[in-house]
Amino acid sequence: MKKTTSLNFVTGVFIGALCFTSLSGINSYYISLKQSIIDSNISFIIMYASILISFLVLGIGVCKIINNINKKEIFNKQNFLIFDVMGIILFVPILIYLSGMVFGNSEVWKSLPIELNFWLVASSFMFILGKVFLYGYRLQKEQELTI
Repeated sequence: MKKTTSLNFVTGVFIGALCFTSLSGINSYYISLKQSIIDSNISFIIMYASILISFLVLGIGVCKIINNINKKEIFNKQNFLIFDVMGIILFVPILIYLSGMVFGNSEVWKSLPIELNFWLVASSFMFILGKVFLYGYRLQKEQELTI
């Protein structure tokens, strides 16, 4: 008895695993955001809100890319633009944190539990993937023009 695994099932499992692993991180940032709103700490509200928006945009971007891959449209213009947008969005929390360190009370910002290395690596990775997909898109267009 041979089992066939569809691409939709595999991507569904991947998205489910991604959501399951990121829920604890998102939940802790959400709880911290609620506490910052209660404490009326505008700096932390902006920081935690930017992190949650980054996770939201990242999740939407991953779903759109997987949807395009399921349609067999891997190297299209939308995919490399999505990776570039995700790279920019993942860089926003770094900019907010660094501007808070420069223009705000650096001792307060140092107490913020943010992993700058993670955000920098994730942002760089998205930019690199965007360039890889752009290169693939250009090769595909060149091949279409050749034939």
